[in-house]
Amino acid sequence: MSSLCLTTDEIGLITGRVRPHAQLGFLRKKGITAYRRADGALVVLRAHFIAVMGGAKGEASLSGDTPDFSSLE
Repeated sequence: MSSLCLTTDEIGLITGRVRPHAQLGFLRKKGITAYRRADGALVVLRAHFIAVMGGAKGEASLSGDTPDFSSLE
């Protein structure tokens, strides 16, 4: 089972950056919300990251994002 937040290692792997300031800039450009902890490290909610980066399989059809082809008949 995955945790609620991405780990520091996962954030580093995703961003390719080491410093939290650089990681934050990368994440913001991708539309991912990140929060700073008191020690300066970043917190990224796993569910938010998955939703922004494409979501789980089948999610588009559940959210109503599929095209309506009824007018083509």
